[in-house]
Amino acid sequence: MNRRIKIDHGLWPEMGHLSQELKKARAAAGLTLDQAGVAVGVPGDYIDSLEGGYNNPSIQFLCAYARVLKIPAGNLLPSQLLSPIRTREGQALQ
Repeated sequence: MNRRIKIDHGLWPEMGHLSQELKKARAAAGLTLDQAGVAVGVPGDYIDSLEGGYNNPSIQFLCAYARVLKIPAGNLLPSQLLSPIRTREGQALQ
């Protein structure tokens, strides 16, 4: 029995954002799940599982998929992940 467990977006809100952005970007590119999968070299079911919040993709995959979708990889990630890391005092790290 192969049971899928959804990532808890309450604990990992970034994954909820990622799932939504992946789906929006694929739709904007006019690709079906299968077409997107073929273009990046994975089954369409894997793309579906990412969009549904059931898998945690690697950075390498996100970069390759962003190239297929013709968007910057950073567009897929929530802005707080891309903002500078700050110290406890609020200073941005260089």
